[in-house]
Order: sequence, then C-alpha cells, then structure tokens
Amino acid sequence: MRPNGGSKWPGGASFQPVRARDTVELAAKAGEWKCPVVVTDALYGAAPESVLALIAECDDALERVLVAGHEPTWSELVANLTDGTPPVFPTAAMACLHFRTPEWQDATSGLAQLSWLVTPKLLARVGLD
Repeated sequence: MRPNGGSKWPGGASFQPVRARDTVELAAKAGEWKCPVVVTDALYGAAPESVLALIAECDDALERVLVAGHEPTWSELVANLTDGTPPVFPTAAMACLHFRTPEWQDATSGLAQLSWLVTPKLLARVGLD
C-alpha cells in the first residue's frame, strides 16, 4: 500500500508490531500460504473505523484478508461488524468473519457474520497447540 493510501492492497494479509507480525508469519508458514503480506503501523491502537478504511482498500480479487493486531481494537471491530456484543479475545485468539458483500469497500458495520472464534485454550484441548 502506498503511504497516501491511494492504491489497492496487493496482498492477502496485513499486520502490525512484532507479536502480530510473528503470528502472521507463523500462520503463513504452517498454512503454506502463498500470498503477499503488507506491514503497516496504521492498525496499532486503531479504532474499528480505521481498520475498516484499510480493509476497504483491499483488492476485490482477494477472497480472504487476514488482519492481525491487538486488543481492544479487535473485539470492538467484531462487535461493530456483526452488530453484536464484543467477544472476549484472549492473546492469540482468532476470529473468522464472513461479509455479505462482494467488494471490500462495502465491508461496513453490521454486514458480517461471526463464523468462529478460536482461543489457544480450545486448540490445546483438541491437541492442536
């Protein structure tokens, strides 16, 4: 992404500071993902609206976008997108949202469905830690 935000994101994942970046790198390696990764500090401490603005710049050819970061942004974002109650997001939790729109620029409040939320404790219980 250009610093002025004028271009579409070229890749399928974005992240911010060290722990979130490490999480994405580990996930990409484990999942054998072959997508570009965009690094930005714009998500650190960002309001849900700011995260949505970055997501809106994603290329519509991308079927999936992974955004990694820290609390309290992520629980607030999930609540905002699903018109629901903020979920509890312990460290290293993951959530999957499905949007009811084909274009990333239209991914706005209330247009997503929370498909799943996985915590490290749940992964440990099923032997995937």
